[in-house]
Amino acid sequence: LSKTGLKAYWRFDESSGDIINQATSVGSTDSLGSDADIQITGATYSQTGKIATALSFDGINDYGVIGTSTSQFNFLHSTTAKWTICFWLKLVASSRGTFDRIFNTTVASGTAGINIYLNDLSSTQKMGFVIHNSTSGQGVCDWVSTANDYIPDDTTTWHFYSLTYDQSLGSNNFKIKRDNDNLEQQTKTSNSPVNTNSTYVMHLNRLPSGSGNFPANLIDDFSVWNRVLTDDEISTLYNAGTGKTVDTANLWQEI
Repeated sequence: LSKTGLKAYWRFDESSGDIINQATSVGSTDSLGSDADIQITGATYSQTGKIATALSFDGINDYGVIGTSTSQFNFLHSTTAKWTICFWLKLVASSRGTFDRIFNTTVASGTAGINIYLNDLSSTQKMGFVIHNSTSGQGVCDWVSTANDYIPDDTTTWHFYSLTYDQSLGSNNFKIKRDNDNLEQQTKTSNSPVNTNSTYVMHLNRLPSGSGNFPANLIDDFSVWNRVLTDDEISTLYNAGTGKTVDTANLWQEI
């Protein structure tokens, strides 16, 4: 799997302290380095993960803050945005609030950045994603899964999510898969993205402003890229967590 464009990769195998961005150690020259380490508050370490160990977030007050800069993740909402985000997720509690944030630098329209969230609205189990620019009321891409069970409502199964975005495409700019299948996609709006800084630094499992709901989940092997991975590359990441034949020792070697 080519490391080109790998900005951040968190394994969640630490037993305490910050979650270290592994992208540098696997040889990516594009890495955000220690600027993308995650400062953890409250989460429980060394839980059984999908691959090795994971962190568990209680849904009450556990979260992470990624770096200190509002500019480091601007490539996710810029005028030339092309990226991939992949992670493994398992619910800790089946019931949750509306708009439980997973990974985000924005809170609402009028703020710049991205927002990946869980949505338990009227008992439907959905995932949502939005790119906001800095103009009030304008979303560049605004998607909520059409499948009510896109986040399967159980606490026993890990699921793999891959999200890709390509601003340059004429349609289907945003694509998401669950377990390397269950494809949904969304065409960007007519609103324009911006190259300005994100409104907040990146947060994990919390609204950056400090309010709102906290997801109750486990997270494992989370990666962020500033390019669109191919279907084969996404399959490689998925297969690495399913026991299928993958050379995990050389997973991050250049191809």
